[in-house]
Amino acid sequence: MPVITISRTLGSGGAAIGKELAKRLRYRYFDRDELVKLARERKYLKAELEVLDEKGLPLFDTLFRDRPKEFLAFLHEAICDEAEKDNVVIIGRGSQAILRELSTAFHVRVDAPLAVRIKAVMERFGDSEAQARRRIKEVDQERGEFVRQAFGVDWADPLQYHLVLNTGLLDQGTAVKILLNSFKQIPWSEKKDEAKGLLQRYRLAKAIRESLIRHPEITCPSSVSVRCEENGVVVLEGKLLEPKDKPLIENTVRMVKGVRTIVNRLRP
Repeated sequence: MPVITISRTLGSGGAAIGKELAKRLRYRYFDRDELVKLARERKYLKAELEVLDEKGLPLFDTLFRDRPKEFLAFLHEAICDEAEKDNVVIIGRGSQAILRELSTAFHVRVDAPLAVRIKAVMERFGDSEAQARRRIKEVDQERGEFVRQAFGVDWADPLQYHLVLNTGLLDQGTAVKILLNSFKQIPWSEKKDEAKGLLQRYRLAKAIRESLIRHPEITCPSSVSVRCEENGVVVLEGKLLEPKDKPLIENTVRMVKGVRTIVNRLRP
């Protein structure tokens, strides 16, 4: 039931490596296009995703007020849903941070020297050298800021990953072989039970969020952060728009199957 996440810098070839890896393992491949499909199914507009995805939270707030929180909740659910289905390669979207506690997730970083990336971007987009350099700088900043502000981690920190590949020294075929060999060395079956517990807590949190969204009297369910711990303990955090929502939210959560104890840290 492993999941592979691939974080990559622009021009490093990380997406191509992910596609080839998924093909060889016969895994599903989940990238931006798949995320957009899910978003459209859930009534998010593609144009909004093109602005929101991998942008800093201040820009989110400026353009869409409270929509960033809704988008991040959607992104978290989408990534966790894919992980729950198993056997998937997930490209970017902060997936290494979202799934950092999942014992059956294998996190990979793909990078390359700037000169190599500039050449690749020039070929891909038809940019001049100056344009390619500027594009790389902008994309790196945007992706790094998004992961830092949304998940509180450094996008480029190698300690987040099981494996870091330098495609300035490795061609695509060699990079895929190294990745596959490393991936196959880990006894994934031994980690299954631990991952199962985490995914059960995720399913409970998802059921709680859905019940809050369905409640007709709760003013802004997207402002409620839900964290599920072991033994049915649920921690509720966030700032309420309406004080009356606090008991409504707690009573709604208490009705969800699997909830045993509620720690209510919601504040007005």
